[in-house]
Amino acid sequence: MRAVRHPLLALLPVLVLVSALTACSEDAADDDEKPFAYASELQAPDPEEYSEDGGDVHPNRDNAFVELELDSGAELVVWIDPDDIRQVLVQHSDPRDPEAWTEPRPIFVAGDGCLEVGAGTDGTTVAVALGCYVDDAFEQQAPDQGAALVTSDLRTWELDDELGEFACDEPEVEDGEVVFQNDIYDDRSVTWTPDDGFDDQDS
Repeated sequence: MRAVRHPLLALLPVLVLVSALTACSEDAADDDEKPFAYASELQAPDPEEYSEDGGDVHPNRDNAFVELELDSGAELVVWIDPDDIRQVLVQHSDPRDPEAWTEPRPIFVAGDGCLEVGAGTDGTTVAVALGCYVDDAFEQQAPDQGAALVTSDLRTWELDDELGEFACDEPEVEDGEVVFQNDIYDDRSVTWTPDDGFDDQDS
């Protein structure tokens, strides 16, 4: 005898999959709307942990650590990990409590190391420029793994890590738009806008 299968049973796996995907999407949306957990203290290193001049073997105090003040009243710090210079981390404080901070979060990991970090903000949009190295960080003359990062919500960082030889002391941020001017090749820059994201510019 041939079994008769109800048509709705054939749709059951599809309905289960759609339900699961919807739940995941809702969870992701909920994560974006959840308040930040300010459950940490400031863990960024003291600039004194970096050597004064750094040279070609280590980030120096002027190039390894950046602190910004946002319109919300929060402080944001970006730094190269002195114990593992491949890693660049970020923390920001609670606008209502300067002693309460988010947990340190890595926003970039280089191939061999980073020697320069620059950052700028218009009070809301934050831009970070990194001078890093794919390999042999102590032998290269110029950073060969430049990276540009932008965030407007301190949650999601947009990244352009295909810049090659690129270094930028401080990105220019105005009205939510960013210009990264290349200090190695001054005829080349990178822009970022909320609508179009990153765009490499050659003049």
